[in-house]
Amino acid sequence: MRAAGGAADLALLKSGERFLVHCQHWRKQEIGVLAVRGLSSALQAVRAQGGYVLTAGEFTREAREFARSTRIELIGGERLIAWLRGAEPKRARQPTRAAKKPGSVVARIA
Repeated sequence: MRAAGGAADLALLKSGERFLVHCQHWRKQEIGVLAVRGLSSALQAVRAQGGYVLTAGEFTREAREFARSTRIELIGGERLIAWLRGAEPKRARQPTRAAKKPGSVVARIA
């Protein structure tokens, strides 16, 4: 989504609510706070209700701490695989202040 400064890869829409998704490169082991800050700025720019940062790796402590103060949910590693399969991983979920899952949506790729 170039209108969001390139910080979002997808915009998900449901009932007029917009959610942004940013996918981080799979070769990085840990995703830092800059990716989360970039998506946070994009949420504000397009007035989205929430967002998701997806990666096959993990997130740094700084990224997790920053995300707790936003409407962004971090989904990585085992949790990403389980989420894509439609289930949560067996380990306890970390509580977040993220937006609710958008459910059935129409995805537009920018």
